[in-house]
Amino acid sequence: MPERRSTRRANAQLKVWCEGEAFTLLAETLNLSRRGLFVWTSSPPPVERHFNIVIEELGTEAEVELRWARPANAPGRTGLGLKIVRFLRGAEAFQRCVERHATRSGEHRVELAEPDAEG
Repeated sequence: MPERRSTRRANAQLKVWCEGEAFTLLAETLNLSRRGLFVWTSSPPPVERHFNIVIEELGTEAEVELRWARPANAPGRTGLGLKIVRFLRGAEAFQRCVERHATRSGEHRVELAEPDAEG
């Protein structure tokens, strides 16, 4: 299947508050990009298509659009694909986080151990 993503992904696990007019939901990011993020949640997807997210760890708040949802009975991780519409605060911190954690493919990150002195 051809890759449809136009930007690199960064693996990052951050707590995210999703807040709409009729719901508040605590979720966790699995990956981020300059334009969006995937959040894992065990709750059903919200009915609202536009809502705000807050990532306290980064001091970021943004308006997002729900692009797709993967329900609990579907294969893969249950969650929400969110497109960032605009940042309300903390855009620079969010972008720095993406750059710091991004990999060339954006799909996974491999950490190589430093060789020890003996070997």
